[in-house]
Amino acid sequence: MTIVKMALAIIVILALFASGFTFFNSVIPTLAEDGEDDKFQLAPLNPDFIKFLEEPPESFYGYIPPTMDSGPTEGISAQEAMALLAQLPSSWDWRNTGKVTPVGNQNPCGTCWVFGTTSVLESAVLLGESAAYDFSEQSVALCVDRSWVYLYDHSDEPCGLPSSGHGGGNSFKASEVFIRKGAVLESCNPYDTDGLQCDGTCACDSCPSVKKVTGYRHVTNDGSQIALIKAAVYNNGPVTMSFFYDPDGEYADGTYGAIYDYYPCSGSTNHLVSIIGWDDAVPHPDPDHTGTGAWLVKNSWGTGWGNSGYFWLAYGSSCMKWIAYLEYGDYNPNETLYYWDEAGRNTHCGYGDNSAWMASVFTSGQDGDLTHVDFWTTKNNGSYEIYV
Repeated sequence: MTIVKMALAIIVILALFASGFTFFNSVIPTLAEDGEDDKFQLAPLNPDFIKFLEEPPESFYGYIPPTMDSGPTEGISAQEAMALLAQLPSSWDWRNTGKVTPVGNQNPCGTCWVFGTTSVLESAVLLGESAAYDFSEQSVALCVDRSWVYLYDHSDEPCGLPSSGHGGGNSFKASEVFIRKGAVLESCNPYDTDGLQCDGTCACDSCPSVKKVTGYRHVTNDGSQIALIKAAVYNNGPVTMSFFYDPDGEYADGTYGAIYDYYPCSGSTNHLVSIIGWDDAVPHPDPDHTGTGAWLVKNSWGTGWGNSGYFWLAYGSSCMKWIAYLEYGDYNPNETLYYWDEAGRNTHCGYGDNSAWMASVFTSGQDGDLTHVDFWTTKNNGSYEIYV
């Protein structure tokens, strides 16, 4: 559709036949009043986020749970899982095909969420075009929306000025930078922890972007869905994943090296990494956690940690959540992205009814073609109609 400059506002109306939809805005969600199921409602805060605020982690690695819950995520039955697993190898390692970029080092700042998400994007490009890119983590940390980074006061941390992305985040926040601004090269804005301690003077860089994220694909929030996670890694490449880290969960194995097996966990997560493979034969060293099988994980604590920067994470341990992969495309500086959500996706909105209408109104600043309309619904397999 061709848009004529200033002649007509762009109006997008969505008919979502689902239990809820996402309104991209910066409002902190609140519960609706009792008896108002038929009125416009904001979803409650993510319980993990509430716990993070009420019980700040003793050790801060950089991960802050999203403010909103993921919504209902349907798993698969045991029979479906068995059929899916039968199609997948018992072990897999994306390093064997050269689709994993080198291990980074976030030290000493809380930027695990930046490194983990950036690593997944780099692997996605390697899979898509066999081109090795080294994207700038510094750019993501400096360009994240400022309203987010003041959520957590950790002034006693090594990078304790909560005015840039070292103030913490998650894969959503990193992806939002890649969607709006795009990914820039490390050579233009290299990682510099001193440059993150700018206390209100942080500024987004002007480096040219080369790639962008076009899709954040949430797989599951349930670490027990082993078949689903394996299929996502095998079919789409490395995925982001948050988990609960505690040094007490570290074990050394004579065959497999560093294995992390923290079982059971507290229910929340505090660190973000990327899964690059698995091996069903890895033993579970925790005496209370029988069985075998572990995820092959790329960390962001340098090559001197773990197995040269990697480690095994036992199936069923550490409260794995927010498993997702990324889709990407070339960045076009001549494209215009219209949006109202400067602070990103922070809440879900909806009605008690299963059908809802939503309108987003934008005014074009120039002539051009409308090529995409994006939205998010929390209902799996929901149907929708878009009118422009």
